Amino acid sequence: MRSIRSTVAKVVPVVLLVTAITPITASVAAPSHFNTDPYTTGCSKTAWTLATRSVSGGTASIKVSNACGTNWIEYSGVKQTTTKQTMDHATNKWTRAEVDNTAWSYSMQSYAPGSTKLTATIKIGTTTTTATCSSGCTWATSTPSAPTASSKASKAVAWGNSMMGSTAYNGWCERFVENAYGTSGKYASALAAFNALKAAGTMKYTTTNIPAGSLVFSRNDWDGGYGHVMIARGDGTFINPASTVRVSNNPAGGTTNQYRFLGWSPAPAGWPGR
Repeated sequence: MRSIRSTVAKVVPVVLLVTAITPITASVAAPSHFNTDPYTTGCSKTAWTLATRSVSGGTASIKVSNACGTNWIEYSGVKQTTTKQTMDHATNKWTRAEVDNTAWSYSMQSYAPGSTKLTATIKIGTTTTTATCSSGCTWATSTPSAPTASSKASKAVAWGNSMMGSTAYNGWCERFVENAYGTSGKYASALAAFNALKAAGTMKYTTTNIPAGSLVFSRNDWDGGYGHVMIARGDGTFINPASTVRVSNNPAGGTTNQYRFLGWSPAPAGWPGR
């Protein structure tokens, strides 16, 4: 009996040590909640809505769990792709981006107890809606501006200039000008592009003051019926994707009767630009 009591005495402290360790639960506010799921942790059970905002196709809501000391952003509305993140201003750390294509979704949560400032974003398409919150929220919406025709043209010229000396586009002049505008496969040949733009009414036939970025079309005796196209630099010279990419001083691409100028046109508005 003495030996049995001795064994029990050794076991009891071990049991007490185990029961003294209490894991963090959803009801305990702790920094370890950062970047965790508010629903699987149970934080959502005590959540309330701090603010809402109409967004494209639905509503964005800022959720708060006082018990967990956390905040997150939710979306509800039509089924569509949304990207959501939050950041607390104590650590300035963003949660991972949550991308969902559902009618209801939510971000991971930030640990922002009390009056800790929070930023939350939801992106739908190209539009980002941002909430900046403390005791309440202010909202802002931003959409990137589409490239203007002039910016697309200047980038096309810059790209063309960077390709000087290249032989990669020998025989592929139409591909060259399309690549300069961030696209490809639009027309089978320069002559096909010329005919399409002529039919669209955008062709011009002056040989001076041709704007930078314009597509300048010509024919020559050895083009195989495909025609030729260059990019105007805006200074009376042209980026010519011939056997090597080089600068030409004539809108026909050459000065002999073998070269024939057809006309010029702005690049199609639907070409995206670089």
